[in-house]
Amino acid sequence: MNKKCIRVIALALLPLLLSGCALQSTGAMAPTVKNGMLALSDWDFSEQGNISLDGDWAFYWNALLLPGKFDGNTPTGYYALPCGWAKYKELSLPAHGAATYRLVVKTNAATGLYSIFIPNVYTDYALWMNGELLHACGSFAQKKSVYLHPQAYDFYYAGSELEIVLQVKNDALVYGGGVGQSIRLGTAEQIHKEYQTYAAVDLSLISICMFVGCFFLVLYHYKKNNRELVWISVLCFAVSLRNLLSNTTLMMQAFPGLPFWLGSRLVMLTIPFIIISMLFYTRGLYKDETPQGPFYVLLALNALYIFTVIALSPTIYSAVFYPYLLTVGAASILGCYVSVKAVMRCEKESIFFLSGMMILTLGALMDSLVYISVLPTRYMLSAALFGFIVIQVILLSKRYSEAFRRTELLSADLQASLDTVMKTETAYMSAQMKPHFLYNALSTIAECCETDPHEAGNLIMSLSKYLRQTLDYDNLSGIVPLKKELELVHAYTSIERARFENIEIVFDIPDPLPSIQIPPLTLQPLVENAIKHGLRKKREGGRVVVSVKQQGNSMVFTVEDNGVGILDEAVKNLAVLPNGSVSIGLYNINTRLIRLYGQGLNIKSKTSAGTSVSFQIPYREDDCHVSCDCGRR
Repeated sequence: MNKKCIRVIALALLPLLLSGCALQSTGAMAPTVKNGMLALSDWDFSEQGNISLDGDWAFYWNALLLPGKFDGNTPTGYYALPCGWAKYKELSLPAHGAATYRLVVKTNAATGLYSIFIPNVYTDYALWMNGELLHACGSFAQKKSVYLHPQAYDFYYAGSELEIVLQVKNDALVYGGGVGQSIRLGTAEQIHKEYQTYAAVDLSLISICMFVGCFFLVLYHYKKNNRELVWISVLCFAVSLRNLLSNTTLMMQAFPGLPFWLGSRLVMLTIPFIIISMLFYTRGLYKDETPQGPFYVLLALNALYIFTVIALSPTIYSAVFYPYLLTVGAASILGCYVSVKAVMRCEKESIFFLSGMMILTLGALMDSLVYISVLPTRYMLSAALFGFIVIQVILLSKRYSEAFRRTELLSADLQASLDTVMKTETAYMSAQMKPHFLYNALSTIAECCETDPHEAGNLIMSLSKYLRQTLDYDNLSGIVPLKKELELVHAYTSIERARFENIEIVFDIPDPLPSIQIPPLTLQPLVENAIKHGLRKKREGGRVVVSVKQQGNSMVFTVEDNGVGILDEAVKNLAVLPNGSVSIGLYNINTRLIRLYGQGLNIKSKTSAGTSVSFQIPYREDDCHVSCDCGRR
């Protein structure tokens, strides 16, 4: 693994490390709660910072005691917080019930404004500080239970002792009531700063995941065949929703009355959706390496858990969640297996996918330990998923940048091939025109030698100029000055007028002539087509008008005749390669113009009235001009 890959993986691990360090370090000698007492006489909050109130609180089972009512009430025991009472193995308590936690803090802290941070409490609770009610929710406030809402509560302290009373009631969750993470105590400024830091981290993860999800969804709109883009988008949105409903639960800032039954279901549903999207995304990247049997089994198990969460009570789906964690672990193992297999097969960017799966597996493991109260830290799956998404963004970016680079190379090769084809087509068109025209021109010159030798000399000069330009194959693939193309038209029409006296050629061009460049053999074949297929079929002959006019930032070239016209069917089939030679000239010119300028010939024709063929080429007004000796006839 090169240094660049290591830096990418380290960057993806950074959010996990930041989010995982939920408990700000308070030093190796930070005191802990013992037997419902915490001695902080030597603790300076302003210097040493906030402290976690972890340890053995006084626990009163099946009793909701108010401050001042503890005399004569013996605690059931002293048990750990953070933890749920269903995990107190010595008591074997039921999941549903009520209890009171009590802690007395001895401190010499200075008089002032302090704050206590209460994390996730399952599910209803009331908090008392030195006999003052700081907060009550759910049944303690005579309301329905609301979703988890970690908050900081300020209080004024003056004295030497703090009595913290926490009443908890749980009627929903199977793993019992209690506190999920560490309760924190400190000055109001420090506690709120700590909370705001965690909220900022959560908001950043949410915002980035939402943006990445929207980006890949838009990208999928333009790349319908890449279905992995849909699943990485679903993964991003599910991670965003989970982070809104966990840790600082920012969702409660917008919806403080969110019912517990709804919030609990939503956060539970994010997990199977994350697993399902990850499975499809994995198979989208490495289909050959993904075993079909385990893939469909995991899909079925996650679909079953989705049904359980939607259809059954919180008590049931929270009980099922413990065995469901095995499905989460199996999905992580499958992802690691696929990524290792891809690495062994030297699949492109597979090392990035393997690194992402390792981060995701680590996050899922730590989140499970937090859920079962083994770790007292914040939930870390969202941060791990964020790291996974960052690596996948890099993986997909490398894939698409490589595809784009290949496309550019192929485009360059294609352009070179097109240039060769254009040169070949133009040369073929030139060769196709010359035999019959040359025979007829020589016959006309031979006749003039007897009747008008001077005119015969002029026709020889015109024929020489015509042949010199049409036989210059080296320049047929590029562009030529307009003056040179008009000289070719003038040479051709001079010979045609000598052959057919009833044909009139009119040049309507600006003087001085714009120095614009055009593809060779563009105007002359149009004029030839007008004379040959438009005017010769009329006994009385006709007129051809060659005009060059500026319109905005374009120069418009028009060849118009009053001949017999072109059938509508021929105009409609201009973009189709003709079988005969009648419209091969128009087809070649139209094709070359589209390749060079994005638009081809514009043909307007009416039977027995004539035809107008025009095209336009970009032109700058500040281009210089040259004189033209073509004249107007």
